[in-house]
Amino acid sequence: MSISEIARRLFVSRRTLYKWFEQETLEIDLLEKIGTIINYDFEKDFSEEFAQKKSRKGDDAAKGTPTLESLPENQVYYWMDKYITLLEKINAILLRKNSARD
Repeated sequence: MSISEIARRLFVSRRTLYKWFEQETLEIDLLEKIGTIINYDFEKDFSEEFAQKKSRKGDDAAKGTPTLESLPENQVYYWMDKYITLLEKINAILLRKNSARD
């Protein structure tokens, strides 16, 4: 899978992705998302970090705090797509409004 495709699926630029890869550490959630995209389970390489994440997630669930991870993936993408569509519509309206002034 290309870097461009991974960046597209993460909704970031390729440059951002390269910057992440140059860092000494990455957030475990980000590593998990990248693993999901490239179909690789990083948990076997970073078992301790994933165990800590699961422990924190269990603490959040006990508190009743909703997390982004608790939403179904398709629901997250649904709202992201909805947001992008609305932004595009707003931009189109603003462009028409500015064109009408000229």
